Amino acid sequence: MAGFVGDPQLGGTRTMIGHAENVRIETLKAQETQLQELPQLPARDVLPVPGQPPAGSRIIYSRNQAFVGREEDLNWLAERLLYAQESQSVGISPAVAATGLGGIGKTQLAVEFCYRYGRYFEGVHWVSGIGGDLIVEIVECGRTMGLLPWPEKIEDQLARTLFEWSHSQRRLVVLDNLEDPAMLRQWLAKLTACRVLVTSRRPAWPADLGLQECKLGLLSPVECLALLRDLAPRLDAVSEDRLTPVAERLGGLALAVDLAGRYLNDRENLTSEEYLGELNEAENLLVHTSLLDWVTNDNPTRHETSLAATFSLSWKQLEGGEADKIAARKIFELAGWCAPNTVIPGELLSGAAGVAEIDFDRGMKWLYELGLLERTKEGPVIHPLLAEFSRSMSPVGEKRNSVLGVLADTLSKQVNETHDSGFTKAFRTLISHLEQICPVVDDIGLAIAGSLWNSLGLSLSGIVRFEAAKTCFERALAIDEAAYGPNHSVVARDVNDLGRVLRELGDLAGAKQCFKRALAIAMEAYGTDHPNVAWIVYNLAEVLREQGDLAGAKQCFKRALAIAMEAYGTGQPDIAWIVNNLAELLREQGDLTGAKECYEQALAIIKGVYGQDHP
Repeated sequence: MAGFVGDPQLGGTRTMIGHAENVRIETLKAQETQLQELPQLPARDVLPVPGQPPAGSRIIYSRNQAFVGREEDLNWLAERLLYAQESQSVGISPAVAATGLGGIGKTQLAVEFCYRYGRYFEGVHWVSGIGGDLIVEIVECGRTMGLLPWPEKIEDQLARTLFEWSHSQRRLVVLDNLEDPAMLRQWLAKLTACRVLVTSRRPAWPADLGLQECKLGLLSPVECLALLRDLAPRLDAVSEDRLTPVAERLGGLALAVDLAGRYLNDRENLTSEEYLGELNEAENLLVHTSLLDWVTNDNPTRHETSLAATFSLSWKQLEGGEADKIAARKIFELAGWCAPNTVIPGELLSGAAGVAEIDFDRGMKWLYELGLLERTKEGPVIHPLLAEFSRSMSPVGEKRNSVLGVLADTLSKQVNETHDSGFTKAFRTLISHLEQICPVVDDIGLAIAGSLWNSLGLSLSGIVRFEAAKTCFERALAIDEAAYGPNHSVVARDVNDLGRVLRELGDLAGAKQCFKRALAIAMEAYGTDHPNVAWIVYNLAEVLREQGDLAGAKQCFKRALAIAMEAYGTGQPDIAWIVNNLAELLREQGDLTGAKECYEQALAIIKGVYGQDHP
């Protein structure tokens, strides 16, 4: 006559259930009738129009009338929560997770799914994971269902609700904002008869949970414009090419676009260009009022209406003195100064973080699980708005300068190492980070700024971006002249590199002037027979040759060759390069005998270095 209702682990107590068997029979009869009355499933891949879920459902949010896009995601959820399950055995119920960084629209997607597909379930029950008290949430679902008899004690109310759900055939439970695998594991064991939709920032879950994951992407440019225009109808009159830069600046993050649309709707006289100007002029994008505090208590899902507050929910999880959390904070700070939407080499982050390998790996695990970094096959990536958030959380003054100095030095060394191995994809990735960091290092006046601009100039020259390289070398020269004076060896380096790019751009007169100045400085700094002098003389020879001064070019080639051979001997491939170009010049002068001798000498050097069969 007496038995347990519910699971003791969930707080169930021994309760007299008396006519429980009769209740179960009546419940099963009601379910059979309800299943017969459920609407036929819509055609696959065709989104049904929004509608109301069955009576007794609990969805704590209204539908967002401005919801746009996500058709593929909605179809993905429907396939797994509805269609694929109709042919499976009773008791094999799916659990799927919609994942993504904060503000990407996970809860909004779940709400939209409930209003479009909810009527095809026996019931839809929303359980919020914020605060972690799922018992109260599930009890509220049972109360909304109007279950009778309804116990007085909360543990019995929980048991009554779970008992009802345990006899379901097609029931949806949404576990919104649930981040803890242990908690999910506990509750999935109690929801085996339900179909479960989880929303979470956590991008990966333990395999034993059997979760199928739907990773939400950013809104497309078309979807961004549609959302902006839904929220601010006056933007219908604004052309796509004028509005797109705003969407791009917001990084396709749903919450950011939503807040911007509401701001533009309220500020009726503000043009899209003026708003973009405001965003660009803000010291940090996240402190602009549109993304910080303009919208208050006006979110369809009652989530944070501040991007900074949204990201802070994840950041706060890294508080504490544990080594892995300290490492995670360091890594995130470093990532914030790198180029967003670009793979950040793990060697760059680990080299600059200066933490133990195990702590680095655990720190990266934290950042991936909290959605602060995105894991890709090539490496970690940071969203532009999360990069802004990282910089806003970064310390100021000397501590910030120290972090940037270490990052810049590590990056410069890796660029130089990668440069030697060729212009690979990894090399181009490092260039993107150099382009991001150089202006920052320059603005705060770090000593490494000149060398960093020079390194970027060399890198851009390597991928034939000569105009951009020229700008970099000019900036490096200005910084180093101010720091070291006009006749320092570092200045000679900058002037020589500027001359090389001017030559590539066809400014032979400017290049010749640079090489002559660099040569004078280098001879004063190193002496007349230093290898650095040889290469400047070689560069001057090339310009003279292109200007038609073959005699002057020949003299320079021979001088460069003599210095280089004295310094390196004849076993260096660079020597062969000088000898080969001297041969070309002799051929142009008609000295075929001399040219032949030089070609043979160059060939002998190459064979000696690389072997007979090298390409």
